[in-house]
Amino acid sequence: MNSKGNPRFSSRISSPFWTGFLRRLVFTLLWVVFLLWLVVIPGGGLLYMHQLLHVLCPEAGPPPPGFREVRLSTADGLQLTGWWHPPEAGHPAAILLLGGHAANRAAMLPEAQFLAGAGYGILTLDYRNCAGEISTLGYREVEELRAMVAFARSQPGVEWIGVLGFSVGGTVAIRGAARSSEIRALVAEGNFTSLEEDILSRPAAFLSPAWQIRRMALLAYRLYVGAWPGEVNPLTDLPKIAGRPALLIHGDTEATHNRAQAQQAACGSSCQLWIIPGAGHGAYRAADEQKYRQVILDFFDTARAAGHGTREETNSPQSRKGREDS
Repeated sequence: MNSKGNPRFSSRISSPFWTGFLRRLVFTLLWVVFLLWLVVIPGGGLLYMHQLLHVLCPEAGPPPPGFREVRLSTADGLQLTGWWHPPEAGHPAAILLLGGHAANRAAMLPEAQFLAGAGYGILTLDYRNCAGEISTLGYREVEELRAMVAFARSQPGVEWIGVLGFSVGGTVAIRGAARSSEIRALVAEGNFTSLEEDILSRPAAFLSPAWQIRRMALLAYRLYVGAWPGEVNPLTDLPKIAGRPALLIHGDTEATHNRAQAQQAACGSSCQLWIIPGAGHGAYRAADEQKYRQVILDFFDTARAAGHGTREETNSPQSRKGREDS
């Protein structure tokens, strides 16, 4: 018999028991969907950022010949290990080297060795993850650079300081130079324009799980670090170093993503841009090692010879006022 013609069946469906059961079932299903969303979306964003910020410190080994181990203190109370190679006599300049994400003092060793071979003083340093702290992808790592500047400035014969940084180290170099006029020239390799933009840059359909997770990752960064990712923004810091020599290096496979042309425009006429054909992120030296070395050496030699900041200039009243204002 058709259930539509059965009054007993209709009365069962419309009874208070079945009505309440269906309501509870719908409520339960909605609650399950919400819990799944809570696990997948906010949980995914937290997990993504946790893995990005909580990183181990690679083993560095002993210092190479000509370098000695040093201990530096940051303004926020960290004790970090570095390697120092003093400048040659008559060559009163030091270059501070900053590796990529979660790097240690050995990360830029090839650059350290060829710059030291050219007479420069060299300082490398572990990042804060090597002291048990979280990485902040360029936000608090500026404190490492400040400690490096203070150390180099205190060394006999050092009158001029430059910085070379890769990836996150390039971001730190730009942010640090924007806050310290004692950094007289810088090379930034493969740095992003904005941490927020970099996190959100991967393609994802609107409101898809990946789209939502990346936005939750921004909130997770805020919870872990205490700052919004958009505050780590070299594009807004580059105008603050206008007038000082800067060299931006990007591989041609990453130049569009990193908005290399926009970065050069932001730091003005004193800023050079070198886009290396065929190079990906971090493959600049491998693309043409001899040219890579020559370009960086020529850049620092020219910047120093042009008189961009001797110790006397950076200690002048005008320069001190600039540092205080920043």
